Amino acid sequence: FSTNGFLDFAGSGVVHLVGGTCSVVAIAILGARRGRFGPRGEALHMVVEREWAFRPHNRVLASLGTLILWFGWYGFNAGSTFKISGGASLISARVATNTTLGGAAAGLSAFTCAWFVLGHADIDALLNGLLAGLVSLTSGCAFVDPWHSLVIGLIGGVIYFFFARFMVWLRLDDPLQASAVH
Repeated sequence: FSTNGFLDFAGSGVVHLVGGTCSVVAIAILGARRGRFGPRGEALHMVVEREWAFRPHNRVLASLGTLILWFGWYGFNAGSTFKISGGASLISARVATNTTLGGAAAGLSAFTCAWFVLGHADIDALLNGLLAGLVSLTSGCAFVDPWHSLVIGLIGGVIYFFFARFMVWLRLDDPLQASAVH
């Protein structure tokens, strides 16, 4: 059958597009956590204190969870070839390589954006940027060259970072930044 030029490896378009869209809709319906946003026009030092009060509290567990997800992504992406023998082993190797490069590039680009915009190193941006790179690359991981996956990851990390900031600007409270990641 014809794909009309659309190739989606491992069903990423459906999985991540639907997940991200449902996340934004749920956030809009549920509303923000109590105390998350103050009155519009509040003093800048109050905004900064509020931001720090609502940041994730355990970076070690967040890092561990991200690494577990990244490891599982190899089963999702490379495992979607359904075999690693014959010609499929080359596709599986390409998929694993591109998955690694895309995730790493996005994590570094989001971390760099945080460094310049926020003025400090932000592990949360690194971790979610890494996941955003995996999401960005999943649909095309079998069809692109490794240098393409670096570019896709870099762009995915930047988009994640600024979309997460945009969600805060809209006063949509996404504790995990799942909508920005997807």
